[in-house]
Amino acid sequence: MTSEAVFKSKTEQNLTLNTKRAPKKLKTEDKGKMAATQKKRVNVTMAAPYLDGMELLIKDGLYESQSEIVKDALRRLFNHYEIQTISEVFTQ
Repeated sequence: MTSEAVFKSKTEQNLTLNTKRAPKKLKTEDKGKMAATQKKRVNVTMAAPYLDGMELLIKDGLYESQSEIVKDALRRLFNHYEIQTISEVFTQ
């Protein structure tokens, strides 16, 4: 059996398991909160000096990961330009 066949069979198993459960109905406000917490992977290509700087921040213990640095930078950028994120809307 190829790895592709194993992957497909595991995916099919997960789909089968997930379809056996009745879907939970969400209130409109819960749908917005759910959308705010869903994550999507993003790939970014950066020049070496940025990556070196990120590694220094991690080495110095200011951040635990590159992802944490990018998220913090985005939060600060949004705050600077007064851009309100979806999660902030629901916490008010």
